[in-house]
Amino acid sequence: MKTFLSRLFLFVGLLCIVFLVILLYQRYRPNPLAFAKTSGTMVLAESTAAHGLPVRLKIPNVAIDLSVYPATVHNTTWETTDKGVSYLESSALPGSTGNAIFYGHNWPNLLGPLKNTNVGDTIKVSFADGSVVAYTVEFITIVKPEQTKILDNSEDSRLTIYTCTGFLDQKRFVVTAVKN
Repeated sequence: MKTFLSRLFLFVGLLCIVFLVILLYQRYRPNPLAFAKTSGTMVLAESTAAHGLPVRLKIPNVAIDLSVYPATVHNTTWETTDKGVSYLESSALPGSTGNAIFYGHNWPNLLGPLKNTNVGDTIKVSFADGSVVAYTVEFITIVKPEQTKILDNSEDSRLTIYTCTGFLDQKRFVVTAVKN
């Protein structure tokens, strides 16, 4: 009986170690926020001369107040930061016509609280010149990385924020808002 229990505990311990390694890999791999492929309909951002790039993203109802860092996609590698939220520079400038795309890690100090966002919540994007553009959350969804339609450009002034979700971050939690 002792031999059986010792082998059982050894097996369970090894399983725990393997699971820990998988979770660590998932947490620190270099490109977890990427989509499988980038949509072909994204356009370059309009001129940033009027406001410059966004510097702050706030969702007051879920206590998100993050610095914004410009990011690009190189081949299939999406630049990301662990200090705030990334703004995809090739997407529309917030406040202009098109789809402004923001993304970040699903960590408690970053976009972890995004899952508590509700339809009707206000999202504010601030610029270096002090101007603010307000959006209202229109819909919330979960998609697979292959479902890149949420990244497509739009004919309205839209804001898309996404983060990873699900087991081993295999899906994307997406919040879409339209300009007030």
